[in-house]
Amino acid sequence: MQMQIGKKHLTKMKQLIIITALVLLSVSCYSQTKSVKQSKLFFTSYIGMANAIGDIKSNVSNGFQAMTGIEYKLNKYSSICGEINFDTYSYVENGSTYKLDGTLNTIPLTVYYKHYLNQKKIRPYFKLGAGVANISKPIIEQKTGFTNIKNESAFAGQYQASIGLNYNLKPDYIFYIEAGYQGFSNTTLLNNQFSNVAIRIGLSTAL
Repeated sequence: MQMQIGKKHLTKMKQLIIITALVLLSVSCYSQTKSVKQSKLFFTSYIGMANAIGDIKSNVSNGFQAMTGIEYKLNKYSSICGEINFDTYSYVENGSTYKLDGTLNTIPLTVYYKHYLNQKKIRPYFKLGAGVANISKPIIEQKTGFTNIKNESAFAGQYQASIGLNYNLKPDYIFYIEAGYQGFSNTTLLNNQFSNVAIRIGLSTAL
């Protein structure tokens, strides 16, 4: 007997992208009514694609990421950032009597230190951060006479490092592209095997 959970991660990601875009548009429209050239507080948002690495790669396909957050500028070169992500990956597991085809979802909450390397129109930067994440995935329970499918979730520590480039469209609008690594610790749900690399594009707007 084969049991299959339908793939829903693309639909979920589309919903996340639409919500993120609407929030970003609302904040952008609001910021246009203010003088923000000296602003220290920025709303940030990105979408990206992630690639699982490690032993779990045989079960986890490429994923999608969406983020929203706040950046507070300490000075011209340094910032503190707080971000929440909504990430989803295709998850496949094959057994002798079943095929499980579902999604692995993570919701990381991260605090970063961000450092810029210059004050030019194009500004390279790096970020280092850590926090916690909720991880959920489908599992199979097999008992005599029946097979049950359910979602199981757990919390884990997580850490991230990224490098990127900011491009100042205007003083209050900043486009950026970045590449990052994310690792998880104490992920008993995934046998401590899950980490990923990602590339992202985003926009920051002054508040």
